[in-house]
Amino acid sequence: MNLNWINKALVKNWSSLGGEDSTAIVHPFKFTIFLLQKAIETGAVDLVLGSISKLYFNNTNEDDITKGSNDTTGRITDVDELNITAVDYLQTDDSIPISERKTIHLKATQVIVCMGPWTSKILKDCPVNGLRAHSIIVKPSKEDELKVSPYAIFSELRCGEKDYFSPELYVRNDEIYICGEGDTMTDLPDTTAQVEVLDKRCLELYTNTSKMSKAIAGGHITKKQACYLPIVNVPTTSGPLIGETNANGLYVGVGHSCWGINNAPASGKLLSQLIFEGEFKDADLSSLDPSLYFDA
Repeated sequence: MNLNWINKALVKNWSSLGGEDSTAIVHPFKFTIFLLQKAIETGAVDLVLGSISKLYFNNTNEDDITKGSNDTTGRITDVDELNITAVDYLQTDDSIPISERKTIHLKATQVIVCMGPWTSKILKDCPVNGLRAHSIIVKPSKEDELKVSPYAIFSELRCGEKDYFSPELYVRNDEIYICGEGDTMTDLPDTTAQVEVLDKRCLELYTNTSKMSKAIAGGHITKKQACYLPIVNVPTTSGPLIGETNANGLYVGVGHSCWGINNAPASGKLLSQLIFEGEFKDADLSSLDPSLYFDA
């Protein structure tokens, strides 16, 4: 076990969750950008940057459409089947001056909502909440960089007689990603740009994990950040919710908690099977059917 960069004096016990044949570490940003680039290369995908503001259904009042209203209560109820018909989104592309950005009304027959914890902002009854978690990226010193082996470490540190701290460490090529526990100190903001990052939380992460390794203590923080985990708030399931909602043509893939980067590729493949072939081919997701837990 090549974990010489961890302070062995602090280790009381440990267990292995997997090896090189069953686990891998990926960089979330690089991984998702790679997949996006490959999708665009097919010629069948266009990337449009925008902030979605409203979904329209075949029971949406015409006044809502013409006025661009965000009110979802004014719906017509006498429809045999609920169908998705359109979306509104605000342009956010940096190439467009802010003063010239517009809200675009786009007709649609199929819409997939994969907005993480922000799903409940557009689908009000979707039982997904956001749990904020802070993280830092540490660049080890040149001396320690080669010593840091590529492991994912789930730890529990005793910080006092009854106090414990449970950081997770993920070693990448030349950096260590360290994330902490979730908190409910603040509500989910309207956009990712408004996510509040607390220096105190980030410093706490660095201070505590520095005790675990000289490679961390001798390194420096290159990034402080926070994200919101999409948590399914239903007693009978931990999620995720994947599939078609009660509205024809409206699909969701949401609620993966901290396992999004691990399960998202499979979720995407399964959703593509449902949309193009009419059913999930590679897995039974009946217990994750979103229509069991909320109405659009």
